[in-house]
Amino acid sequence: MSLNIWNKQEFKQYTIGEKFKLYTRIKYILRHIKFSKQRIVRGYADCDIWSMDAYLQELLPKMLLQLKETRTGSPGFLGENYTDSNGILQNDTCHEEWDKILNRMIFLWKESNERTCSKKNPYAKKHTQAYKQFSKNLWISRRKA
Repeated sequence: MSLNIWNKQEFKQYTIGEKFKLYTRIKYILRHIKFSKQRIVRGYADCDIWSMDAYLQELLPKMLLQLKETRTGSPGFLGENYTDSNGILQNDTCHEEWDKILNRMIFLWKESNERTCSKKNPYAKKHTQAYKQFSKNLWISRRKA
């Protein structure tokens, strides 16, 4: 899953309850074009400012994973440096240590996000059911009034 402001589900829900759906969709598209331009220019968009934690929780694990997969070197202060058959300077001990550190950082950032955390809330289902029941009762009481 790539980090993307063009969320299809959000796009579908954006026009619910709107009288002029076409106008609302055009407004949504123009708003997200603006956000895309801001991400290109500044590295973040206005929509990221009020939810920095969610933005970073999604962004940092992906950046760390890419660093782990595509790095061209690592600090040479651990182990022995040697030149491989392609003439590239290598250090296996340092690569192993660096991989352990990156794996731990990726794991911790994923654990900080409720959606990607490995331990799920045991009360989430009960809370959802109670909220649905509450909403249903509230809707019925509002209709009577």
